[in-house]
Amino acid sequence: MATSTHLFILLCIVLLVSLPTHTYGSNQSEMKSFDAKPNGQLTTVTTTLESIHCQFSFSVVGGTNENWAMKVSRENDGKYTCIVTRPDRDSYLVFMNFKLNVKGGKISHVEAYDKDSKLNSNVYTVTDSEVRHVEGKFKANLKLLSVSISKHDEL
Repeated sequence: MATSTHLFILLCIVLLVSLPTHTYGSNQSEMKSFDAKPNGQLTTVTTTLESIHCQFSFSVVGGTNENWAMKVSRENDGKYTCIVTRPDRDSYLVFMNFKLNVKGGKISHVEAYDKDSKLNSNVYTVTDSEVRHVEGKFKANLKLLSVSISKHDEL
């Protein structure tokens, strides 16, 4: 189980890092790199592709600054994916909270991982437009958050 989880995370990271912001075929993507600073202050990062807006808000402590990335992609099937991750290695920051908001579409699927495994879905809540940690259940570790999005006009 741990091996397949690590392979999935590695695949997501390789795809995120290896695809620069560009258009090819019918796939498009927009990526933004950002520093996660362990100062306990709320930080918000927004990335937009076409009419899909992903906004990731978080507060972290511990460790040192880490380079993270957020990418919004349009897939061949017309759906969108928003991925937030530390692309180059595991994160050692302690997430006090996190929230990912989506505008222009509806969240259809969410997967979240810490550095070792997939997070249980009871540590975050999902609505049509938001994923957020559950106070008291989320154990403060996050490595990758992947959200699948259907456009409103496809619903």
